[in-house]
Amino acid sequence: MYRMLHTLMNLVVAFIAMWAVGVSILTFFGMTVYFPFTISDEGTIPYHRLQTIRIAVFITMAYFTTLHLFRGSKEYFPIQFLEIYLKVLTLVGMVIFYQAKVEKSEFFILLFFGISSIILHLARRSKHKYFSKKHNHFM
Repeated sequence: MYRMLHTLMNLVVAFIAMWAVGVSILTFFGMTVYFPFTISDEGTIPYHRLQTIRIAVFITMAYFTTLHLFRGSKEYFPIQFLEIYLKVLTLVGMVIFYQAKVEKSEFFILLFFGISSIILHLARRSKHKYFSKKHNHFM
């Protein structure tokens, strides 16, 4: 089970990374692309999407800042950051998309990010269980 989740997690992370790099590069050539593969003719991104990203970044920063203040410095894996950000993005997006009365099809984007965060969470949790069982067989 761990290997399957790990492979799925790597596919999700690879897709998100390639998409992010590709969109970033295209921006330098004057193209505006927003998720998943929508090219903006006017170079603008819908306001509800910008607000979702903006607030999700702020809440994620506040989350990790609060952890630091109450737990002190602790190392986190990049996957943990991505997992938390995608969860926050999904939850914030549901509220903002609902308030903006966007088309129902827009919510599929949030479904993708929500499922991605669940996959990352399960793969990360199962990795800890897998390694703790594997290395504690003498106990």
